[in-house]
Amino acid sequence: MRLRAIDLQGIRGLPSKAWDFPSGGSDGDIIAVTGPRGSGKTTFLEAVIAAKERVAPYGVGDARWAGLVPAGARSAKVTLTWELSAAEMDRLRVSEPQMDVESILGNVVGGIPRLPQAGRTLLGTWSDDALGRIMYFHEGRQLPSPVGIEPDRAARPFVLTSRNTKFLGLYPILSERSLSAKKERASTYLKSLCPELSFSGVTSSSGISEPLMLHSGGAEISYSMLSSSEQQAALVALTFASVPVQDSVILFDSPERDFGDAGALELLRAMLQWGTGNQFVVATSSRELLAALPRTRVVELAS
Repeated sequence: MRLRAIDLQGIRGLPSKAWDFPSGGSDGDIIAVTGPRGSGKTTFLEAVIAAKERVAPYGVGDARWAGLVPAGARSAKVTLTWELSAAEMDRLRVSEPQMDVESILGNVVGGIPRLPQAGRTLLGTWSDDALGRIMYFHEGRQLPSPVGIEPDRAARPFVLTSRNTKFLGLYPILSERSLSAKKERASTYLKSLCPELSFSGVTSSSGISEPLMLHSGGAEISYSMLSSSEQQAALVALTFASVPVQDSVILFDSPERDFGDAGALELLRAMLQWGTGNQFVVATSSRELLAALPRTRVVELAS
């Protein structure tokens, strides 16, 4: 699935208008949301996520979403137009390639519109074998240490929140003694960003667990010893290796974080190769990334 139109009405700090996006090609596409500091780039991403979760949730919501409705207003409305792949149309047994989903945000009685079963299946299914999903890399993303928590159980309820606990489910990949398909895939992805690194396992010190990396020179390096850009590369590589990412929509806040202006475009180009039919919706200030996109695929917000 991909987003083909986003209509925001009454979202705090954002204009009430609709944006339409042309197809970006069979190998995936990129939509960039940009503007000066404080213009609402992150709010734009969160409005899309909150609207999706309102009608077909993966798990626990985020308290931040309550702030999407302006003070003094009862509600806000978001309408998302989803384009289905041929495989999704066949799986859902629908004949139309597009699906409009309207969400009412706020404390409104009866404010959750009825969604057909096909829509609930498309937007509400998160499992290890399901293709077509929504993923969110929030701005403060970081791989936390699983102290006193069972990683997989902690991660699943918070799939689309801004809580870093959603990444705890990545640890079982590293804990496997043998070179599993997921660990091998994660190392392949990581090498496309950091050619000298691969995943080794998990190390524990003073009760704190963290990933263990293998350097091409033969030395083992813990996650905390990596540079900030290497840590981010490890996080996205593990996430993409953990579940199938195909016909999916990935919302990514500030890809330039720790990668720099040019690195943001390199990161997205690498991730586009890690799956097929995927779409990225990114909040960004990267000049190089914006210059690489046609204007029809850029949302410009004013402060």
